[in-house]
Amino acid sequence: MNDTPVVQVPPFSVLASGIVADPVAVARGSRYVDVVVLDDEHNVLHHVLEDDTIVATSHLAVPASPLGRLALVSWGADRLDLFIRDAETRLWHCEYTGRWGTWRLVRSEGAVSDASAISWSCGRFDLFATGASEVIEHYWYQHPIGLMGPESLAGRVVGQPAAVVTSLYGVEVVARGKDDGVLRRQYHVPDERTHEWTSTPMLPSRATFDVGPAVVASTGESLSCTGDPTLVWCRGVGIISNRLVAFARHDDRLVQFEPAAEQLWRTGGGDKVLAGAATVSDPVAVSASPCRIDVFFGVSQGTVGWATTRILDAGASSTDLRVIADGIGSIGRPAVCSARPGRLNLFVRTVDDDLRHGWCELNEEHWNVRG
Repeated sequence: MNDTPVVQVPPFSVLASGIVADPVAVARGSRYVDVVVLDDEHNVLHHVLEDDTIVATSHLAVPASPLGRLALVSWGADRLDLFIRDAETRLWHCEYTGRWGTWRLVRSEGAVSDASAISWSCGRFDLFATGASEVIEHYWYQHPIGLMGPESLAGRVVGQPAAVVTSLYGVEVVARGKDDGVLRRQYHVPDERTHEWTSTPMLPSRATFDVGPAVVASTGESLSCTGDPTLVWCRGVGIISNRLVAFARHDDRLVQFEPAAEQLWRTGGGDKVLAGAATVSDPVAVSASPCRIDVFFGVSQGTVGWATTRILDAGASSTDLRVIADGIGSIGRPAVCSARPGRLNLFVRTVDDDLRHGWCELNEEHWNVRG
């Protein structure tokens, strides 16, 4: 990363001190951004931001000793759902409707990965986690019925699955396979509207979910997935079609890859190995405007790597790689979300265990902070 351009920014604004885990953030409608993190007393600290200013703060006691990364999802302007895994491999759920409710047990044992949650409509969210039997377990909430599941989607997998909404009723899920391959499952509503999980043309059959190898570079090199992937649905415009794009670590490199017709994931070119000898956290990604994806990840210098991929026609793309340096030093996996088109909100945990926040207007690509 020594040759990577450095974006010098003022120190990001401090939202909280004494945090002990990586932050998680979500946009609640177009007005609010919510960020949650564990503090040094192992309680959930929740900040609500409006126009980049904290407008509410709350503390939520957790029911047991927390483990891993929180999961947060919103299916409306007045609703958040929070999930946490504990040291006894139990999975817990708490809802927010202006104030936090009580914790409810989702799984009594066997939650061996952090959870991922998405929502594709008001009154609905879907939850994915790896169970003790090494399969992706799927839970779903439908108002007013409540939480249902689990159903087993795929195996054998390790780590945290990644999911993304592609349309109303459309969901894509990927996970790291036991052989470090990248496994994919898709939910959609076909013409007969059967509302079922299906394999895709990139998978060998509807009955199995084991595919591989993981990622094949243009050189023929097999790039194993050595961290949890993240998944982005990037909308196209004009003749540029929508694209499903995934990012993951390969050792200490960041790799971008997409489904390919040969039942493989492919990088599509050597330029898709985005970072070398520097990546130290799993990536997070967001598409805040059509034909553009922004990816953030920790790098070895204690700063944040920033990769911007612009989707071009004919299946091509171009990527700019930079490092954001604010002079403080960050650790762990950052969090990013977008409450409205063209706006990024980035949250990082620093070496001093502070939670810091900066935002960027993509038409200016200028990072802002509030003192």
